Amino acid sequence: MPVSRVIGDMANRSSIAAAIVAAAAVVLLLPSMATAERVPVSRDSHGEPHIRAATAAGAMYGLAQAQMEDQGAYILGGIASANGRSAELSGPECLPKCFVSDQTIRLLKIPETALGNFSNLPPDVQGRLRAFTQGINDYIGDYPHLLPVWARTVTPEEVLASISYPFLMGQLTKAVGGATDFES
Repeated sequence: MPVSRVIGDMANRSSIAAAIVAAAAVVLLLPSMATAERVPVSRDSHGEPHIRAATAAGAMYGLAQAQMEDQGAYILGGIASANGRSAELSGPECLPKCFVSDQTIRLLKIPETALGNFSNLPPDVQGRLRAFTQGINDYIGDYPHLLPVWARTVTPEEVLASISYPFLMGQLTKAVGGATDFES
């Protein structure tokens, strides 16, 4: 699937994005250990993932693995977009929309803020973000043939930016009198 379609589909998938952000936020609030256990993800007869982990970090690892199995290109595209890289991945066919989006992200310094804030997070939250990132990166390493050619490993700080981005943009949109993607 072309990157421009993945990124274009993001606008139509705001409820999925909200669910992903909510699931990550809930797991981030649980206590955890600093390192991730490798957690197998099993599927029931309906294809729904089941994650059984001994730690919150393990649950984050499993959540990342399940999300990558289900929609790896979308997850990676969302992380790239939240870090101001959508035009880089999509090329000229996404202009001017992705250029404006990337410039807004850079103006608001979302990646830089995430980079600066990561070390200030409690160690257990850092551990959960590292575990989630490890789950993504392990999937990229294990199944590169199932992902777009532009797929690359990510950092915990890039993941933090992708978690922060929808909330910051929602607040900004409300401040100027608009509606967010998360409202019905």
